[in-house]
Amino acid sequence: MFRGNIEGGEGEAFAEIATELVGTDTWVLRTCSKDPTPELADDEQTLCLRIYLDPAALSAVSAPATLPIHGEAQVAVATSSTPATFTAGSGHSPVVTTAWASVVCYSLGRREPLAQQLEGRLELEHNAGGRLAGRVVLSLQGEMRVAQCKNFTSADFDYRFDVTHL
Repeated sequence: MFRGNIEGGEGEAFAEIATELVGTDTWVLRTCSKDPTPELADDEQTLCLRIYLDPAALSAVSAPATLPIHGEAQVAVATSSTPATFTAGSGHSPVVTTAWASVVCYSLGRREPLAQQLEGRLELEHNAGGRLAGRVVLSLQGEMRVAQCKNFTSADFDYRFDVTHL
């Protein structure tokens, strides 16, 4: 499940997603929806979830392991590479330094910051040899739209990933 929920109870599920692990000092487990109709320009909305990981702390974690995610993200500029400011809640794993999501579409951009509450977990099934595999189960409440897309007010994520890092 990779779903953005719109104010008023509607939702939009994104059937195809792609996950990658990028970065050096901090690793970002970035999962974004894919364009369902690539032959049509500027018709889609893209939902992305970013989970920032401390590589040194992650290397000390043996799989299987569950890393709780609980806290509040403040995103100043969602279209930049700067991570969100994250205030960890009770029980949050120190391996996850921040997490946040955004929705973009072909529209005018927003300027105000985004505030999000996150609750869930990162389940590691494999964490060795440059390979990271597992499952993300996460709920998010708060603003996500970077552009004047639909008014997304929450999201639900439950998906598996299997990525490598050099």
